[in-house]
Amino acid sequence: MGHRYTAPMSSPSANLEGLSERSVLRVSAVIAVASVMARRPDAFLAPQFSWEDEPEWYQVARNFGFKSLGRVYNGYLGVPQRLAGLLVQPCPFDMSL
Repeated sequence: MGHRYTAPMSSPSANLEGLSERSVLRVSAVIAVASVMARRPDAFLAPQFSWEDEPEWYQVARNFGFKSLGRVYNGYLGVPQRLAGLLVQPCPFDMSL
């Protein structure tokens, strides 16, 4: 039988042992957002509707209000998208163009 490899004490996994899972997730989220901001700052600074956002999520939420949560789109009940459409209703529509 061969020798079993044991990682040295200075391995990256040994350095992460003191961190909680929540702090690792926070650091990962910050790195992800920073990388998107570095690559495409317009995604945050000049948001735009995609091809289905405006007519389906924003406009239906404006027209039907909370009743829009029960509407089906392409066979799916898109509650998170509908909630997002309801949450952005106080924002003027011109901000998205």
